[in-house]
Amino acid sequence: MTLLARLIRGQGLGESMGERFGETPGAAGSLVPENVVAWALCHGVLPLVYEGLGVPRHADDGLNALRTALAELARTEAAADAIRAAACRDLLHGLHDAGLPVLVFKGSALAFSHYPRPDLRPRDDTDMLVEESQLTILDTTMRNMGYSKSPASGGRLISHQCLYTRIDGRGIRHNYDVHWRISNRHRYARLFTLTELLRRSRPIPAHPTHVRCPCPVDALLIAALHRATHRGTDRLVWLYDIHRLLAGMTDEELGELGERAAIKGLADECRAAIAGARHYFGRGTAPPAALSRGVRTIDIWLADLKALPSWRARLALLKEHAFPPADYMRR
Repeated sequence: MTLLARLIRGQGLGESMGERFGETPGAAGSLVPENVVAWALCHGVLPLVYEGLGVPRHADDGLNALRTALAELARTEAAADAIRAAACRDLLHGLHDAGLPVLVFKGSALAFSHYPRPDLRPRDDTDMLVEESQLTILDTTMRNMGYSKSPASGGRLISHQCLYTRIDGRGIRHNYDVHWRISNRHRYARLFTLTELLRRSRPIPAHPTHVRCPCPVDALLIAALHRATHRGTDRLVWLYDIHRLLAGMTDEELGELGERAAIKGLADECRAAIAGARHYFGRGTAPPAALSRGVRTIDIWLADLKALPSWRARLALLKEHAFPPADYMRR
């Protein structure tokens, strides 16, 4: 992750950066482009790495081979992103016409609100928050627009979201992750309501004014809790999201962030997220272990069980985790 972060920041290779990606530590010439491409894809930052490398140089700095390896993938992603963005605007317009209040959040919103270009923020799907009572109308609208619902990975306690997909005539897949709770973890699921987030929301640039996303403070809190639910699978793009959000905040918003983190009980998650972002993309050194650790997975599991109202519900949650639906497993 350190090497990728350096490349995104336009700093090239530092000493001893080639050990994981090449044969000789610290030697740019030994960099294996395929390894860097694979890790950039894994961490969701391939376009950012390509952008950070800049234009090819006449005097090879040891990175021209990497630029070549990244170029076609980055251009393909940019073209596909433009197609997906147009389809997304059409879908959101259709949902609006059906009278459905929708909030777009996470990467799809940040791509337009906090990145220089939306294609610099790859995303596998568009995350939307809706009212649970509107799911039937949403399902009808989505199906009428050519989207099909994928088999769910769990029951009513294990999951508060569903996936709709369409493959267009170009073979490009359009995925929409529809949430009726902000998180699948019971520790976080009811911290934010759609009504609350819409009241504080902002328009998404390059979209109609009725298309809304969380305000920067709420967006960062959601990013922090999302990262906390994926302990052990941290991705660099999540930390870069947080870096972009922090960089764009006013002093007033930073003060509000601390207040709302305390009110929502997300102070630990927020501190850990900010420490990680500053470590890779700020001027700070590695954060103290106690700060960077944040919330442990076992703590979230225990909080999930505690948040449920009865032992029957807690046992039902464990059963849903242990025995997912057969049609989902077959698929």
